[in-house]
Amino acid sequence: MYSISRSEGYLPCPGSFNMAAHVLQHATRLGDKTALSVV
Repeated sequence: MYSISRSEGYLPCPGSFNMAAHVLQHATRLGDKTALSVV
């Protein structure tokens, strides 16, 4: 099966990675946009 996205070259997230904090850190600058969408 072929992937349509690039699967190499990205570093893994650190062990203590907090996705909510990562996406919400820009809330004051981008308050009118969707911060996180879980599908």
